[in-house]
Amino acid sequence: MNFDSYIPSNETENNEFRKVAETYFNNYIINWCNRNHIDAASREHMIRVLSDYSVFFFDSLMHDIADAEPIDNDLKN
Repeated sequence: MNFDSYIPSNETENNEFRKVAETYFNNYIINWCNRNHIDAASREHMIRVLSDYSVFFFDSLMHDIADAEPIDNDLKN
């Protein structure tokens, strides 16, 4: 079974989210990968999925925050 990772609408990878994903991977997942002999390509895919999920999650939060804030025009009416 092949799962595609989330691709943001602008299709560009955000380097800051990539750094966060790599840090998380190195702190929490790498030991499991080493114990289970996970290959380099699979490790890279895990980092990419973590990065994509971070972008997706952040985008969702920003939309929720924007939807919750009243628009200036709404306050005037």
